[in-house]
Amino acid sequence: MKKYLCSVAAVAAIAGALALGACSSIPNVQQQFVSACGVVNADLPLIAQLPVAQADRDFITKTLLPANEALCTSVANAKLNATDLKTFHDQLLPAAVAIVNALPPTPTQQAAMLALVTIGPIVQQLVDSLIVVVAPTPASAPAAASAPLAASGA
Repeated sequence: MKKYLCSVAAVAAIAGALALGACSSIPNVQQQFVSACGVVNADLPLIAQLPVAQADRDFITKTLLPANEALCTSVANAKLNATDLKTFHDQLLPAAVAIVNALPPTPTQQAAMLALVTIGPIVQQLVDSLIVVVAPTPASAPAAASAPLAASGA
């Protein structure tokens, strides 16, 4: 029960920071993500111990948890990869939410669901921030894109 309350308190603090707009820059979003990572990483093995299908258990322990741990490490070390973050957000996270949502309500299930639905917007904000940071300006667009098509053989 104590672990559940700590998870809920940590996720609530993260959600509160998001609601107050504390994530307006990449470093702040990174800090929020790293904080949420600990909660998600702690909850995933607990979910895998609940009565879930073997395929779901394998997905959690062999795919989702390693992916989340790798993202946590890369974000904590400021090595952001928009593709990995987007894949996590668009594919792995929805699958995890579906698995956890299918479980009967328990303190563990509820804490995990709260952590998963809280980390989703943080990941999306990281992706959005990276796109803004690395988006080319019109002056830096490749010159080949405006080259005539005379050499195309048409």
